[in-house]
Amino acid sequence: MRARNLVNPEAIDELIRIIAGEYKRLPLGLAYKALRRPLRNEACLYTPVTERPQNAPAWITSEIIASGALEFFDRNRWTTDLLTDLMNLAGWLDHGHRQATMGPNQRRKWEAGLAHIRNLEEARTISKEQVADWNAADARESLRKLMHIMKPLMRFREQIVAGHIVERAKLECGARWFELLRYQSLRNEAAEMNSCIDRPLYGMRLLDGHARFFTLRHADLSPRLSLMVMHDRSIEAAGPGNKRLDEKSSHEVRRFIDVHCPHSWPKSEPKRIDWPKSVEMSWTKLPRSSPLAQELIRLGGDHISEDGLINLPQPFWKWWRIVDA
Repeated sequence: MRARNLVNPEAIDELIRIIAGEYKRLPLGLAYKALRRPLRNEACLYTPVTERPQNAPAWITSEIIASGALEFFDRNRWTTDLLTDLMNLAGWLDHGHRQATMGPNQRRKWEAGLAHIRNLEEARTISKEQVADWNAADARESLRKLMHIMKPLMRFREQIVAGHIVERAKLECGARWFELLRYQSLRNEAAEMNSCIDRPLYGMRLLDGHARFFTLRHADLSPRLSLMVMHDRSIEAAGPGNKRLDEKSSHEVRRFIDVHCPHSWPKSEPKRIDWPKSVEMSWTKLPRSSPLAQELIRLGGDHISEDGLINLPQPFWKWWRIVDA
């Protein structure tokens, strides 16, 4: 294939800049390397020069123009299909640039290969094959991360052996109730349940003896629900992702509390807490009759203002307003 004598080679770079500009993280040099040669070899994008361009250099003579050896990259030939193809190719280059599963040697080999693509049809074929391979690699990486997320199940068993988690009851279906005795157990529960049970407020309640925490596990120890029981038997319970419990789970929670949780238990003396001034004001309204409001009132002590404002310590960064509702 003969090389083209172009009077406007900068127009090719202009089109590549327009396409690559949609992908902010795509290096422009990568787009130039992959797309310059294919665009230069697409005959349908060029029109012969029939008259001398303005400000043309001296070597462009009337004789050269008459021979038909000069061409220009014609903007009028930029069809919608062409622009769509180029956008897809730019997406392929962006995907490759950000591909986390590609090692340094693979990346260098991939980038070097971009310079050898001859035309847009070849670029389309290569891009489809590589994107399919990358998607498969991403799927394998997602599975690996999923297996990593499941590691807390092993830590759960280890904590049982260490005495940090104690079995309290077993259901006929094989599910079992466990009590979480350490703050680390709350953190693992939060990771497995994708919930907020590891919030420091809950940790404080566990450490000062004003709440007990339980988890209901399937027979294979996969989590089913988390439960907090306050000293006055008020409760908070939720499923994975803090979802509300269904009727069956709610019944099992009530039955477990009635059988295994005493009506009250000795309360340890809460430790004195210094309440630093908050640096962020985000309002949360709580009915005074709610268990959480009562607990905040207990914790706040003299730090509750006349209008019901409570400033919790770090890392909560919350202003709470207790309301009569």
